[in-house]
Amino acid sequence: MMRTIFYLSLIALVCVSCKKEQTGEAPAKQPIAVSFSAVQQDTIPDGSCFKLRLQKDSARIDETTIFFKHAANTKFDPSQDAQYLPGFGMGSLASFSSDSVLCAIQTLPYAPGATIRLNTSLKNKGAYILKISFVKSLQEFHVWLHDTTKKDSVNLRTGNYAFNVNIADTSSYGGNRFKLILR
Repeated sequence: MMRTIFYLSLIALVCVSCKKEQTGEAPAKQPIAVSFSAVQQDTIPDGSCFKLRLQKDSARIDETTIFFKHAANTKFDPSQDAQYLPGFGMGSLASFSSDSVLCAIQTLPYAPGATIRLNTSLKNKGAYILKISFVKSLQEFHVWLHDTTKKDSVNLRTGNYAFNVNIADTSSYGGNRFKLILR
């Protein structure tokens, strides 16, 4: 019984403290500012992807895959990305996550103008080719390869990129020569 009286008193106290003073005048209505902003939705569907291949002549050397997912993170996430493990072949190709982890498979949110650094590790000098070898669900999507050594760019959706490697010149390969620019 005492508990019921306590709860009823508490409810009455809350109701009384919330009661507003009435002055006889109608409260002035304040205009409400409403702003609408257009949310730009990209047209890249989750699960779309492309593969980038490194080859010498007609021999495939290595590939790296870029997947797109709206909820992905640019940092390495072992539940969505695959870390690159170096092998014993004549070379390798990997992408860098935003926290500089080498990835064989990387999942990213699409952002126009985003850049993805690439790492090319090669054991022999000579001519090599970078090209897109597979595309899934990416219509009207451009992947520009920027070569910082040659100060050159090419849309890999319309052509391959040939480049030379001189093992004595570390700027001709490695993690600072190439980057992809998404458009």
